[in-house]
Amino acid sequence: VDVWLCDWADTMAGDEGITHAAAVAQLLANDFQGAEERLRADVRASPWHALLFAQIAFARAVLSLAPGDAEDALQRCWDADAVANEAGPQGGGVMSALFGAGAAEEQDVAAGLEQQLVKADAHLMGAVMQLLLGRYIRAGLNFRNGWNLYHAAAATLESTPEAVPPELKCIID
Repeated sequence: VDVWLCDWADTMAGDEGITHAAAVAQLLANDFQGAEERLRADVRASPWHALLFAQIAFARAVLSLAPGDAEDALQRCWDADAVANEAGPQGGGVMSALFGAGAAEEQDVAAGLEQQLVKADAHLMGAVMQLLLGRYIRAGLNFRNGWNLYHAAAATLESTPEAVPPELKCIID
């Protein structure tokens, strides 16, 4: 599990933050079912929710090496990618939702980076699942897609470092 997801879960406000922080703790303790139960209701609430839900299935699949678990994890990776696409700049993004419709350019950059990072993780986890399932060419293409998304995020960080919040800088660096 990425450290930034744990930090994100801890910084969420109210009872929802407690629920998601507890889900991350359950995931780290290999209590996959408990973590899924906590997150299932709002898996489409944001790209981060969808990615964490995918990471639960990913961890289970890596530990079990069962084809059924790998298929489930792969589907959740593509679901997280779809949620990130829906929340992209055309949909306002997570940062725009937090800071209002008149969000400054910095929030737009941050929202675009959040979208790229979720998509990159989804593609890389999906590629690993495709390797487990013997889909080597598709896996290679998704490794490349994930790498390109991370590379684009690094280029954005280099070109506009002041617009990138610290919690995203640590993921890209």
